Amino acid sequence: QQMPTSERSMKRLKSTKDCHNPCDNPQTWCSSYGHTTHRPLTITSNMGTILEHVILRRLTPRLAETLPDWQYGFRPNLSTIHPVLGVLEALRKRHGCVHWCASIFI
Repeated sequence: QQMPTSERSMKRLKSTKDCHNPCDNPQTWCSSYGHTTHRPLTITSNMGTILEHVILRRLTPRLAETLPDWQYGFRPNLSTIHPVLGVLEALRKRHGCVHWCASIFI
């Protein structure tokens, strides 16, 4: 005979109640009151999205003219890995020369 769903659920819950580790609970709890505990939630309107695209289409060509070629990141087809690859390529070309290069990549 099949047990009712509620009895099966209760049986499962009772079997797992002892697996909780009491060390997982924090000793002190943060307050949920105050202006610093909540993040604002907004839903972008269609008009706002259209306006963002219009501004982006006007700014992109102007920025392409103004930004220097060596500036990477936040530009189409140029990520922040490109300068790292450029340094590695320069080191490969100069392999055998007595030049030292120390680099740190974060």
